[in-house]
Amino acid sequence: MAFHDRTDAGKQLAGQLERFRGSEAVVLAVPSGGVVVATEVAKELGLRMDVIVVRAVMLERDRSMALAAVAEGGEQIIDDDAVEALEASPSELWAALTAERAEVARRVEIYRLRRFHVDLHGFIAIVVMDALADPVGATLACRVARLRGARRVVFAAPVGTADIFTEVDQHADEITLVESPDELLDPLEYFDEFPAVSQSVVLDHLDASVVRDGVPDPPLTQVDHIRDLRVEPVVMLSDGVALRGIVMLPHLAVGVVVFVHGSGSDATSPRDEAVAASLAEVGIASVRFDLLSEFEHYRKQEIDPSTMVERITGVISWVRRQVDLRRLPLGLNGANSGIVGVLKLAAEPGAEIVAIVSRGGRPDEFSMSIPDVITPSLFIVGGADDAILEANRATAMLIDAPSELSVIPGASHRFVEPGALEMVAEITRDWFFTWMVRKHEDLPRTPA
Repeated sequence: MAFHDRTDAGKQLAGQLERFRGSEAVVLAVPSGGVVVATEVAKELGLRMDVIVVRAVMLERDRSMALAAVAEGGEQIIDDDAVEALEASPSELWAALTAERAEVARRVEIYRLRRFHVDLHGFIAIVVMDALADPVGATLACRVARLRGARRVVFAAPVGTADIFTEVDQHADEITLVESPDELLDPLEYFDEFPAVSQSVVLDHLDASVVRDGVPDPPLTQVDHIRDLRVEPVVMLSDGVALRGIVMLPHLAVGVVVFVHGSGSDATSPRDEAVAASLAEVGIASVRFDLLSEFEHYRKQEIDPSTMVERITGVISWVRRQVDLRRLPLGLNGANSGIVGVLKLAAEPGAEIVAIVSRGGRPDEFSMSIPDVITPSLFIVGGADDAILEANRATAMLIDAPSELSVIPGASHRFVEPGALEMVAEITRDWFFTWMVRKHEDLPRTPA
């Protein structure tokens, strides 16, 4: 075998690119597998790294060859020969292109949370793939690098054939390969190990490149977060039961808030929805979920604090497995009896919660461990809700972290008075945004 794995291939490819050591060239990885190879090239040669998102377009009924490629910036190339060979109809081609364009946009959004585009104007771009099996995608990646301002484009890959070499050569000033067989076989013919590369691995490599290159974080403000806002119903497995939920994901999210309501409410609560919409305006995603399964809800089953904590924990675990949410600072928003589970979870050692908001809750029901809560906490109470006002005031004073009590003048327990819920939403939004931005600025940019 020519290579043990992609890491080994990257080291060998770096040897072929020695002439660029310490130069102002920029390594451009084509995800997913190309990121692993490119990381080694950049590390070995002391070069900056960025990504160019390119997706091969294939038909669901026949994935033997790519009939087109799409890339960030709306660029695309259609392989007319492949379209003819696959007898792809115009509607099939359009559907496949549309799906991959959406995937490109999604990935660009995720990757740009890690770093800005590297400015290529006047620099040499070294476009890196993990294997030169897709000449259409390779050609498009080189074209995008040129459009981004590179004065010279070098295409580099561990392995590629002479005929594919000729196709890419039309858009690259130079091509560097470690192996150049007459016929390109399956990558497994050249690699001992060639596993699929997950999005989490790509993100880890991007995080490491940010640390290595010392580039600034993407901006957290002055972004149109509502553009391409996604609201999706989901089902989460938590504590052995299936819980329905709703995810609201704004453009370029800076944090995520999990809503925990009392047992008498559910994920469709209009009050929670109003607060979630306000959070989205400043780039904070939200996850609202049912505490009870459909069967439990049908039986009007009550939920005890321990079970509530287990289900919140399960939902948080689900959030941490989602590509779009896994690395975002996390907050908890508790309403009514839901705040008991929130505080109980926050009091546990190692709880990675950035901020807490309580809306009309009874935190005194968990008074024994309140001093163990070290998370910044905001307690919102209606001015006319005498039953819980003093309990919230006392709790805010006991917490060993920045905490505030916010009283909405004249509001009752459910905040149904004109303008009351809007004030709740605004105060909640500002609290989470303040602490999430601070956390975002302090996040270590190292692989998880």
